[in-house]
Amino acid sequence: MNLIVPGRLAGWLVAALLLCVTALGEAVFDQALAAFEKGAFSEAAAGFERALTNGTPKFGALYNLGNARYRNGEPGRAIAAWRQAGRAEPLNAYVRHNLAFARRQLGTPEPPALAGWIGRLSITGWGFGAAAVAWCWAALLAVCRTRPHLAHRLRGLLVASGILTVVLLAGYSAALALRASEMNAVVIARGAGARYGPVEEA
Repeated sequence: MNLIVPGRLAGWLVAALLLCVTALGEAVFDQALAAFEKGAFSEAAAGFERALTNGTPKFGALYNLGNARYRNGEPGRAIAAWRQAGRAEPLNAYVRHNLAFARRQLGTPEPPALAGWIGRLSITGWGFGAAAVAWCWAALLAVCRTRPHLAHRLRGLLVASGILTVVLLAGYSAALALRASEMNAVVIARGAGARYGPVEEA
């Protein structure tokens, strides 16, 4: 007769609890989607916010929260939610489109072209890319050192991978610098007027 050890039982209980929380989060998310489809945008937004705390995948809840907020006449809160969704999935075209559309509607400036280009990848993406190419460059260098007869054939690939490593490291550094210097604010009050410029009322 096999006895269940307490550690294994505790693991099963934790797994069951996580499954219940995930199922609850999915149910809340589905209810919020249904409310959105009915046009009850305020109710949908509240549902997506609840789903965020109940184990629902973060991107879907944030993206749909932004959509509900925008349709409910809260563009500032919508932009805030879409920006958080964009941090979760920087390459998502729908998020980028929604943000650009909302900014055009509000008359706010687009981010600088360089910042937008760097923001196409997350800091993690830049870092992993730089690390992967750097390892390839190191492997090619090792092959060239240990097998001199292949060095001539691999020289072009070695130079290209070295240049690409430098470019990706520069992108990684720029992404870190942008994140460190980023000071953003999203106005969520209705009817608030914002003025650009070094004047007292700005």
